[in-house]
Amino acid sequence: RAAQLPFFERTGKNAAYRQNLNMDFCITGIQLFAGKSELISNGTLQLVYGTKYGLVGRNGCGKSTTLRALSSGVIKLPAFLHIVHVEQEIVGGDETALQAVVRADKEREWLLARAHELEHAPEHHDGLAAGAGAGAAGEDEEEEGLSEIYERLEELDSDNAEARAATLLAGLGFDVDMQNKPTRAYSGG
Repeated sequence: RAAQLPFFERTGKNAAYRQNLNMDFCITGIQLFAGKSELISNGTLQLVYGTKYGLVGRNGCGKSTTLRALSSGVIKLPAFLHIVHVEQEIVGGDETALQAVVRADKEREWLLARAHELEHAPEHHDGLAAGAGAGAAGEDEEEEGLSEIYERLEELDSDNAEARAATLLAGLGFDVDMQNKPTRAYSGG
């Protein structure tokens, strides 16, 4: 089932779980190439939970390639870890930085769209108006699916998505004014 979903399941019965509560990790023996050029040879990635890290280096030294390798799984990370990589070339628009971060939660967006689709399906409204009938079995399945979606949205604390996004942006140095600027106002989108 997880392979069918267009997002990474962070919580719930299909999510990857840690073996213990320690969220620090160390990966050794990393080797990374960009074409024929070796960027990393026998490298080590060691991260401590709760610490903020930056990747610094001159242009062309492989920072973006390294991040892409981490997010795409070329460099294997622990299963409980989830990485979202935003390319530099994102085109800015009228959407605010806050809206862009909220919209980046693909699972939440998919669930909300699916709920909207089920809520506005013609059978949904016909069934409510006509009561039980020939389509009652399909309507029951639809209602069950909608209930599962609502439960999952509650597990994800969907109603507080904007508050979490604001906290994340504040942690990256975005004040309230910056969070509410359109993404086109930022260099690189």
